Amino acid sequence: MEEIKWDCAACGFEIADRDGWVHVRMSEVMVQEGAVRAWHEKYPGPSHSLSEISEFPDPVPWNALHEVCDPTGGEPYAIGVEDLRTAWDLIEWTVQLLEKTWLDATNWREVLRRKHHEAQSSSE
Repeated sequence: MEEIKWDCAACGFEIADRDGWVHVRMSEVMVQEGAVRAWHEKYPGPSHSLSEISEFPDPVPWNALHEVCDPTGGEPYAIGVEDLRTAWDLIEWTVQLLEKTWLDATNWREVLRRKHHEAQSSSE
C-alpha cells in the first residue's frame, strides 16, 4: 500500500511525520453550521431552485499545514499527518469523524476523494 503524502497548504512543501497536521478550524465550522440553519429557514421545503442551491454555504475546508506554517497552532481539531499515511488510516479516522455532529459542515468527503484520485494517478 502506497504511503499518502500531504503537502502544506501554506508553503506547498511536503509535510514530514510530526511536522504538521490536517486540521479544520472549529470556529469556521460553527459559523458554517449557523449559515446552514439560516439557509434552511430562508428556503424551507424538500426541493429548491438552482439559484437557492447556489446560495448554500460552502463546507469548511480541512487543510494540511506544517506546524510552523499554521498561525492557529492546529486550532482545535487536528490530526497529525503521521496518523493519515495509509488508506486504512483514512478509514479509521473517518469512522471516528462520523461520530462528530459537525462533520457535514466540512469538506472531509473531498479530502477522501482527492487522496483516492492521487493514489490512482500515482499507480498508473
